[in-house]
Amino acid sequence: MYLRDYVVLQLSRLITLPLLHAVFSGIAGQFIALGVETTRMRRALCVAGIAMAALLHGLYDAFSTTVFGFLFAVGSVLIFIAYIRSVDDMRASVSTAASEGGPPRE
Repeated sequence: MYLRDYVVLQLSRLITLPLLHAVFSGIAGQFIALGVETTRMRRALCVAGIAMAALLHGLYDAFSTTVFGFLFAVGSVLIFIAYIRSVDDMRASVSTAASEGGPPRE
């Protein structure tokens, strides 16, 4: 690998990785916030959010040196955008599921 390629690679990772980690945190935070609002499903929502973020992060890490890593990064950003755009629908769905007899309260 040439020095020029190494510098370009490291600069691109330095610029993009903080954003990508913020996206992973945002995905987990979305589910944790829903869990805080819905006590009947708190544990399930928190675990689901952390598991989703961990899965996306792990897939990115596993394939970060290939084109698939780039695709997982783009997919993670798109998933985050979709969650943010549908937060009201998700909140309504979780409230409905909790009131219809979701998992027992902790």
